[in-house]
Amino acid sequence: MSDEKQAAMDQQLQADVPTCYANGVAVGISPYDLSMVFALNIGSQAKSQTRVIMSLEHAVVMVMVLRRALREHIKRTGITPTVPGEVMRNLQLDEEEPLW
Repeated sequence: MSDEKQAAMDQQLQADVPTCYANGVAVGISPYDLSMVFALNIGSQAKSQTRVIMSLEHAVVMVMVLRRALREHIKRTGITPTVPGEVMRNLQLDEEEPLW
């Protein structure tokens, strides 16, 4: 990425945009788009924080960018995030599928 593009991206990321914390997400998908509702779970209560809707193509690219960012973070820090097996099973995620 060129220095000019990086500077533009940095400026955009520093723009005055709302920030929220979420520790839960619900995903909906249609033939044309994907919707994610991010929530804050406290005990047995969940409060929706924000909704993000994007095209399926954007979602695919976002997953790729997130994987790359996590891979680079792990390489840089040597720290691999771990998710408890119970959480993986509850979400019906394959514990053996390589993420990075």
